[in-house]
This record gives sequence, C-alpha cells and structure tokens, in this order.
Amino acid sequence: MKKFAYTLIVLMILTGAAWAQTEATPTPTPTPTPEPEQPRTADDFMREAINAFKIGDLAGAERAARTVTALDSRNVEAHYLLGRVLLYRAAQMNRLLIENRGGDSAVLPADQQWKAGVAELQEAVSQFRIVIKLEPNNTSAWLLLATCLDNLGQKDEAINAYKQTVNLDPIAPTARDAWNNLGLLHMGQKRYKQAKVCFDNALNIDPTFTPARLNLEKLKKLKPSLFR
Repeated sequence: MKKFAYTLIVLMILTGAAWAQTEATPTPTPTPTPEPEQPRTADDFMREAINAFKIGDLAGAERAARTVTALDSRNVEAHYLLGRVLLYRAAQMNRLLIENRGGDSAVLPADQQWKAGVAELQEAVSQFRIVIKLEPNNTSAWLLLATCLDNLGQKDEAINAYKQTVNLDPIAPTARDAWNNLGLLHMGQKRYKQAKVCFDNALNIDPTFTPARLNLEKLKKLKPSLFR
C-alpha cells in the first residue's frame, strides 16, 4: 500500500512538472499569410490618368489612359482624356499657350494651320470620334474634334463640327468657344462678315468672354466698315 501511494505521488509530481513546463512555453504564433495583391482595375488607372493630367504630366496621363482603353475599349472618359492629351501635346509643339478650364476647355486655333504635331492631331481626331460614337451629344468632344480638324487644315469638316457643338447646346460654354473659333476660321479665310456674326454670337452667350471681344477689336481694325 505504501509502495502504491509512493508511486502515485511520484506520478503526480511528474505530471505537475510537465503541466508547468507546458504552461511556461508559449505556443508559437503562426506567421500570417500575406493577402494576395489585387490586380489594378480600369478605374484605378483612370484616376491615375486624371491626376497626372491635372499636374501637367502628359506622358503619365497618356500612359494610364491608354491602359484604360486597353482594358475597356468603351470607356468614354479615357478616350476623351487621351484626345485632350494629344491635342495639348500638339499645341505645345506649336508653342501655343493652352487655357485649361476643365471639361469645357478649348484650344483656340492659331492664325495659320499648325506646322507641327500633325500625327498627334490625327490621333486626337480618332479619339474624339470614338467618344462621339459612344456619346453623340458630347459637346466637349465635338468642340475639340472641330479644333483638331481646324488646325489640321480640314476647314469644311471643322465648320460642321463647330456647328454641331452649337446646335447640341446653344447656350453652353462649348457653344461660346465654338462660335469664337468659327469666327477665327472665317476671319482667316477673309469672310469678315461671317466672322463678326460668330464673335457677336459668342458674346451673346457670355458678354465677359475676353477672346471674342479681342477678336472683334482686331476685326474692327481690319474691316471698320462692318462696324458703322
């Protein structure tokens, strides 16, 4: 009996020691498995393109916008932004100052046909035509399409696109810019009476629009008989 009791005590001691050792040794924490990196979406690249364009990074904006069009060929915003990037680059090649007014921006045509950036203008035309095919009433795309055609020397097509811009929304800023650009086109072709009508129409939409007012002053010096 004593031997049994002694054996039992020894077993209890050994069991307690083993338990204590188990408690003292912490269970190792498993290393977390890293989450798989999610592929970037067309929306991600579109945000990148817009942000790059805002800070004047045309190369970055073009790269991201092209990625979007590769992922989603019907993405209107990407085609429109890519067209603007190409148009702006062509303007820079011709050393023209561009006024950026967001969605209603227009690059005013030069007095003469642009001599540089023809390839950029041609591709911009293609991008704006895609936008118009997807959104036929997109006045901003019509305006910038007209501007590209104008500066490529395709005057008849440019006139039609300017008129379409006006017809779609006669009182919008895009219509104001279209009238002003159309006036410059007519003035360049010595159609002075039509040019005056266009500049007047632009000012009827926006009496504070300085470019049209300055163009009228130039026209008045050139053809004072129209203002009598």
